[in-house]
Amino acid sequence: MIDYPPSAWNATGRAYRDDAVPAGLVVEAARRAPDAPAVLDGTGTAYTYGALLTAANRLARLLHEHGVGPGDYVGVVGRRRPDTVVALLGVALSGAAFVPCHPDWPASRLGYVLSSTGARWLIGGAADLARVDTAPGLTDLVLLDVLTAEHHLPVPDAGEPWDGTDADADRVRTLVLAEAPSSVVELGFGSGSVLRRVAPHVDLYTGLDPDEAAVRAGTAWAKEQGLFADLVTGYAHEVAERLPGSYDVAVIAGTARVPYLRAVLDQVAELVRPGGSVVLADVTDPALFADLTGGSWSAAEVRGPDVVLRRSTVDTPAEPGLRVWTRWHVEQRPGTDVPARGRPGDVSYVIFTSGSTGNPKGVAVSNTALVNMLEWVTTSYGVSAADRLFQVTSFCFDLSIYDIFGLLSAGGSVRLASAEELAEPARLAEIMLSEPITFWNSAPPLFAWVLPFLTSSRRAGPGRESMRLMFLAGDWIALSVPDEIRTVFPNALVVNYGGATETAVWSTYYDIGEVDPAWPSIPYGRPIANARYYVLDEHRRRVPIGEPGDLYAAGTVLALGYHGDPAQTAQRFVPDPFVPGERMYAFGDRGRWLPDGQLQFLGRIDHQVKIRGYRVELGEIESMIAALECVREAVVVTVDLAGARSLAGFYTFRPPGVPVERVRAALVDRLPEYMVPARLLALDELPLTSNGKVDRAALGELARAQREGGA
Repeated sequence: MIDYPPSAWNATGRAYRDDAVPAGLVVEAARRAPDAPAVLDGTGTAYTYGALLTAANRLARLLHEHGVGPGDYVGVVGRRRPDTVVALLGVALSGAAFVPCHPDWPASRLGYVLSSTGARWLIGGAADLARVDTAPGLTDLVLLDVLTAEHHLPVPDAGEPWDGTDADADRVRTLVLAEAPSSVVELGFGSGSVLRRVAPHVDLYTGLDPDEAAVRAGTAWAKEQGLFADLVTGYAHEVAERLPGSYDVAVIAGTARVPYLRAVLDQVAELVRPGGSVVLADVTDPALFADLTGGSWSAAEVRGPDVVLRRSTVDTPAEPGLRVWTRWHVEQRPGTDVPARGRPGDVSYVIFTSGSTGNPKGVAVSNTALVNMLEWVTTSYGVSAADRLFQVTSFCFDLSIYDIFGLLSAGGSVRLASAEELAEPARLAEIMLSEPITFWNSAPPLFAWVLPFLTSSRRAGPGRESMRLMFLAGDWIALSVPDEIRTVFPNALVVNYGGATETAVWSTYYDIGEVDPAWPSIPYGRPIANARYYVLDEHRRRVPIGEPGDLYAAGTVLALGYHGDPAQTAQRFVPDPFVPGERMYAFGDRGRWLPDGQLQFLGRIDHQVKIRGYRVELGEIESMIAALECVREAVVVTVDLAGARSLAGFYTFRPPGVPVERVRAALVDRLPEYMVPARLLALDELPLTSNGKVDRAALGELARAQREGGA
């Protein structure tokens, strides 16, 4: 007899506040205990509930005044400071959806995320001023770290100096002299390779470089040649002050950071005569400058690794400028409660995950799905005002959604780990032991990074006894970890959470008790409240208990879909064949039901993987590499060595080839740090299987051999 999963395993229906929104739950907690600590950092209480609500109300009022509300999207730069919590709650109170953005994202990724959601507002800090020019639809920027009404553009990261090869310099010489200039200004002339090739052919050559030795060497060479070259010490962004004038051609090293280059170009436009040009030499990603038309520039011509910008003969009217607000402006608004504007079915947030087309995809989650999850966790685990969560997860990772709205809706407190604390696992362990932390929530690899410092510590402290909940989600948990946790925190319940961003953070749970060493893995668990799970075959029919199949989820936990991508939404959110009129989400994972009604996770179907808890589509990285000039093919694989998972990238090339350094630089400029392969290798050819497909296993072995050999 074949046994199929009984319907009771999916009988998870239970009442929840389907008329509530997450921000409203936090407001209720604040009214219950306005003087209780809400947000803490290493210095103590940063915000009580009353102060947090006041600050968030003020921000919501600023948004209201300018028409931001339900149906709108607001970017929030997730820096590790208490004001980020104010920003998240303030946007939620306005009724708009918040879109978490990482402070270390390349400007191109930030621009894509903001543009694809149609976000007109970004809440961040002064450092973001130099990054927002890649989001053309952005109208307003709020700087919560600026306390005065005035703001000033910070000096951006200029990047590394450019010292091109002779071939590079010859190529730039050809581009410059093709303009038949009489005057040239070079920003960052370095070793003087372009100076020596161009200065003899023009009437005036000027330049600046931050290296005084370079200035002395260049000046001495010009004097020996009987040429006049006006060379001064300074950075590119100081050119208007150091070398005022009018020039036919400007030369800028394209190896500088993209935000810096684009900021400098605004100044250079004032120095280059109408009809003149700017040569951006050796640009890592020329496509990022191809859209600089209108206003000061009439054309942008990509010439291999270089870009030539044409100065307009007549400036066309520019778009209205970006409005910049500071914390001072926010604090002028009343802090009283704002009228409720959000509705249960509205989008609560959009979190971007890796996409297979080269661009990330935004998962839109409703207030309803989030409230369902929050209430279930609070009720199931007794989360209350006595709890204090140590917040260590990136605000761009959906576990952080629970950290903020879960703890604050239950009246608990959130202890934010600073960026400096998060960089030191020994420091994190010390805080966990020395402070009255009750709650940890992270991906398993992050906790595994800290665990050795916990187990080796002899430090006594309140944390050993106070820690009661340890949530681990988003990746495999080693069988040894739960017992190791209990040697340090004897009162801790370790919970394995499963799901996906598309199922409102979590949709399965497993309370880990005694671990059977014979288990292949920690069980995935059972569905949470109002969630249903199916294990189906390729025809979407149920498979028997114990048989592997494809995992699907359904119920209240489902996201609304992928923002602005109905085709992808239809592909992954398909009709539920067992509940007419409802949808189910195809994870792309394999799993099976165990005889006791628990689910077991068996891995990914495709090449979408988890790296340090983040979901990464290998195809996105591959498409980025393959798009680079002279790259023929690109493959990215995962490498598991010594318990750690990393990425390795391989590519073949067309003559004259692509240096690994250039590929890495392009990826660093376009992708989050965790998506940049730890190892990149150029190959003459990719290994193939007998059926003609790329042998990914062989590439994995090659990467492991390289890493073990230290190559």
